[in-house]
Amino acid sequence: MGPGELVRFADIDGDKLADYAIVYGGGAVAWWRNTGNLNKKSGSRNFEEKRVMFDGAGNLGANVRLADLDADGRADYLILYSSGGVRAWLNKPDGMVEMGAIAPGISGVSGDKIRLQDYDGER
Repeated sequence: MGPGELVRFADIDGDKLADYAIVYGGGAVAWWRNTGNLNKKSGSRNFEEKRVMFDGAGNLGANVRLADLDADGRADYLILYSSGGVRAWLNKPDGMVEMGAIAPGISGVSGDKIRLQDYDGER
């Protein structure tokens, strides 16, 4: 993974602002909360101190996806396996809740062909 591939922007805290996240090689995710305020001197966004979203559970960082599965406005933690299977943890205010395997994969379709998308427009 190159340095740019580690960076993600996702609303982790549910405040409708994209937070800055780093996905490490072992799957851990650290993030900095977007305050919504501009730095008057530089014109850039202000981000609060580093926090840990998830410890990675020994998964490869390249397989980590951040997506809101339960429409609560918070990005959840997903592992997309090479077989196309998906395992998920919901991001709740009091911590991560393991969902386990949520998709078995599709026979003959590798994980690099799988995309996560909201098709019903509920959110």
